[in-house]
Amino acid sequence: MRKACWGEEKERATAMEEATELLQLLVNELKEKIFFGGETQLRMVDIVSNVIGLWLGAFEEGSGVQLVTRDKFSKSSS
Repeated sequence: MRKACWGEEKERATAMEEATELLQLLVNELKEKIFFGGETQLRMVDIVSNVIGLWLGAFEEGSGVQLVTRDKFSKSSS
């Protein structure tokens, strides 16, 4: 995500595509569950994904790059 937001111009497009694929992987794993481990099990991946979500907005705002859009990550597309 760092390269997608602040990397060299020529590597940004590739890094944005890669970051989008990895975020989509997380979305697909979560599906309709509350936690990655199920409905009641909070695990390390849940904590880490929340940290990513918290900082992602700040990265996007600071760099002017938008990685997460409704078009890419709508609930109907997963």
